[in-house]
Amino acid sequence: MVPAQGQLQPPAVSDAAIRAALVQQSGTLKAAERTAKATQEAAETAAKNAWWAAILALTGAIFTAFVSWRNGWLQTRTTQQIKHADFRQGWIDKLREEIARFTRLATENDGESEAEGKLKESMSIIILRMDKDDPDYDQLISLMDEVADRSRQADRSANAASIADFLQLSQAILKREWEVTKRDMHATPWGRPFSWIAARARRRRREEEKEMVRRTRTKESATPPKRLFSFFGWPIVWRRRQRPPADPKKPLIRIGRLQLMRAGKEEVGTTGDADAPTSQQTPPAPADPQ
Repeated sequence: MVPAQGQLQPPAVSDAAIRAALVQQSGTLKAAERTAKATQEAAETAAKNAWWAAILALTGAIFTAFVSWRNGWLQTRTTQQIKHADFRQGWIDKLREEIARFTRLATENDGESEAEGKLKESMSIIILRMDKDDPDYDQLISLMDEVADRSRQADRSANAASIADFLQLSQAILKREWEVTKRDMHATPWGRPFSWIAARARRRRREEEKEMVRRTRTKESATPPKRLFSFFGWPIVWRRRQRPPADPKKPLIRIGRLQLMRAGKEEVGTTGDADAPTSQQTPPAPADPQ
């Protein structure tokens, strides 16, 4: 195409200039891409830092709340334990005083009605202060009856021997209860390492003692230990727990008012609508034909 007369002709561009322009434009695009990528990485890093900061802040708040709750709970539990120990120590002191009063009345008993009344009153107080599930409860009652019977006799030597046996058993009971009080004072979970495990073991041992007392009274045999193997002629046995019989009315799990009962032990008519008819309701009387 031939340009018209008087029209300006564009200057000729060399290939080198075109390549230089393309290289410059490519460099500009790469720089822009690098800038955008750096900006995106900076934004992602800031978001991650903000996320970790929020997690650390939440963790710190939870830990602070847990420490505050733990300190308050330990303080409350310690106060309860101290109060319980005071009540228990008062019970031990009163039981000790009543045991001493009973031995004095048994020694001074002359067979009169007033002395007999005071002696029986002291026996009743001791019985009421004792736990009927205590392993030595039956033996203590038997010794008290023996002391009371021999106090009416003229032979004071036999009565002195009975009183000595009674005092020896009483000392063992008071010593055991004092040890229980001391152990309960130190059985604070998280206050001492693994103390809650020892407290749970003591509760189980106490339950086994009560179960053995119940079986002794009902003349039931204890669960025999299981023999595992022999080690050079020495038998290795596994002592089984003396578990009480399962109560069918006791729930397996209790969470508030929600209870998981044993299978096949539900009572008829205990759930559902109160107006729904049940097998226990009396049918209405027939109408009078007259």
